Amino acid sequence: MKTIVNAENVSFDKLNDEQKEKAIDLIRERERESANNFFADSVIEDYKNDILPEYGIDDAVIYWSGFWSQGDGASISTDSVDIEKFLRKVKSLTKFRGIRKLFDLGEYSQLYASIERDKYSRHHHENTVFGYVETMYCGDLTAKQEDLANQLENLLTETIRDLSCKLYRDLESAYDDQFTDEAITESIEANDYRFDIDEDGKVYAIA
Repeated sequence: MKTIVNAENVSFDKLNDEQKEKAIDLIRERERESANNFFADSVIEDYKNDILPEYGIDDAVIYWSGFWSQGDGASISTDSVDIEKFLRKVKSLTKFRGIRKLFDLGEYSQLYASIERDKYSRHHHENTVFGYVETMYCGDLTAKQEDLANQLENLLTETIRDLSCKLYRDLESAYDDQFTDEAITESIEANDYRFDIDEDGKVYAIA
């Protein structure tokens, strides 16, 4: 093992371009090994507060894992979906006008929709969630209404899986963004990191 003599402790702004490149690599390696998920907070908050409410989902439960295994992914579920708001967002309200009156029959008799998650699955990807439409409290439905309820269930499933895939892509993008040279440099400067330099001018450690 090399013995470091005459080592210096230097701030980032005092390094030359080659030394800065090495310093950035050291910080990047440390951050990758830390398994810190702070990068995901703003993405998930954006979905919960802004994106999903547009689809009638106000209390979303989000699971995710990434970004290396086959079972990785993201999934969105909720106990209740505002059906009319959802259908307006996906521009399908007219198609389901045959059951529209079932959306607001009263507290104990209306049609309910939710996004369920497979509770037995060990994974977090989009195929672990599906739309569910409850019709048992709506009285006797016509065959056409039953068919529309099934179509609504399928539309919920398709939409929430698409949203889950998009969420996962956004999370992966945010993960990658935190390791760019620009992002690492901002972190170094914000935290006033210093670096150890050996007698040959090589950066070998974070101080």
